Amino acid sequence: MTDNMNQTEIIKNNKWHLFGRWKHTGMFEDGMSRNAVDGDFKITVPYVPKYYLVLGHGQFILEEDYREGVQEVKEILKNDSVQFRKDYQKLIYASRDKLLGIQLTSLVWEKIEDYLLTSFNHTRYWLGIMLADGALQEIFLDLPQKFNLAGREISQAELVAKAALPKKDFPIILGEINLLNIAIKLKAGGDVAEDFKKHATDYGWTNSLCWWTEPFNAEYYRQEIEKLSKEKPEEKLKLLIQKKELQHQEAETILEDLKIKYPEAWKFLDIVRDLADLKEENWDVISIAGAHQRNFFKKIAAEHGLSYNQLFMLTIGELKKLLMNGQSPDVDELNRRIKSYCVLGSKREVLHCSGSEAESLLQVVEKEVPAIEFLQGTPIWQGKETGVVNILHSMDEVDKMEEGEILVCPMTDPDYLPAIRKAKAIVTNQGGMLCHAAIVARELQIPCVVGTEFATKFLHDGDVVEVDAFNGIIKRVI
Repeated sequence: MTDNMNQTEIIKNNKWHLFGRWKHTGMFEDGMSRNAVDGDFKITVPYVPKYYLVLGHGQFILEEDYREGVQEVKEILKNDSVQFRKDYQKLIYASRDKLLGIQLTSLVWEKIEDYLLTSFNHTRYWLGIMLADGALQEIFLDLPQKFNLAGREISQAELVAKAALPKKDFPIILGEINLLNIAIKLKAGGDVAEDFKKHATDYGWTNSLCWWTEPFNAEYYRQEIEKLSKEKPEEKLKLLIQKKELQHQEAETILEDLKIKYPEAWKFLDIVRDLADLKEENWDVISIAGAHQRNFFKKIAAEHGLSYNQLFMLTIGELKKLLMNGQSPDVDELNRRIKSYCVLGSKREVLHCSGSEAESLLQVVEKEVPAIEFLQGTPIWQGKETGVVNILHSMDEVDKMEEGEILVCPMTDPDYLPAIRKAKAIVTNQGGMLCHAAIVARELQIPCVVGTEFATKFLHDGDVVEVDAFNGIIKRVI
């Protein structure tokens, strides 16, 4: 009880900055909270928050810690961004290689623990990139408002939309191209049974961010590919590749001129592009590794009368007691954690609560919607669309998305892709230039506004809105 009282006081008596809202397993949230405040863990950003809070699947640090961290990263990016990116890449790639090199086959606790701790350590790099995103937003404000490039005037927003493309091909595009190629093969009468399986192995993890939901399997892709085979896949593939080539040609033309005329702006975009690649690499590896190990942990869960998700609501310490000592967990507590969970990490201790207690704390940190007539955020891919709002609070709701609707959500991640593909436009509460929604919107050329703070509360399912992604404004039409 004392721990929970302390936890409540800490949460109530401080102002919190919400990074984002991703649905992680409880074990993952516990591990993230421990690693974020571990000052001994090697990271290129010399920054350790006082607290790391996970509540209602939202990730928070103190507002004062966030401001301090952003300023530290801002100075690093201004002084030596090249070395910062090299160091970060080295750390992320080394961690990636170690994580993907682990294959669990037996109940050897040391190997299981190594896999889990390596995964949790890997997530720490995400914190540095999120701080970099905040720093880049501030640096962006110092750039010129207009640029004379490629024979015309370009605004700040258009510059980022058109030229801040990742340097690497992202899985969302590679997967789409591969699906269309298989659909073309199927339409021609080819045997594609093995293609379904390989595609599921290569891309199924995109539906399993941080170990929660089941990866897409071969049967899911069989159904998707059969639908695609009846929808002129040759034309779709040709159009997709043409759009991608034209998009990158335009970006290269702008970047070449930008480097000569506005070298500081070019440097800024180069940082954005590199960090977008690193952020995607950082998170994708966690999901890929989780998909690889999923059957191993599903077997453990079944042997102890638990579901997979119940097993992953254990802390790593509780998992050790279960596997090493046969100490069964409190299933009611695991179910309360699935409903709502709170983890507060500090250098001294990690505090937990669940169920209704966690839900009441969530009300404390949630911001009230101010008296506003419209939403405003950061425009990502420019455009203007009017449509019906569909609010998705988590990836559990992606099936409710209909073709041509306006997707409104806290933040996107790879699990949202089935909904994103149907969206006429995207609006999110959180996010900046490096967020998943920004990366996806630029790749798929979907009008998008991120960082509105209150979109999921201000808007309601069925509202008709105009998304002005030129100016970052969302207004109700009806």
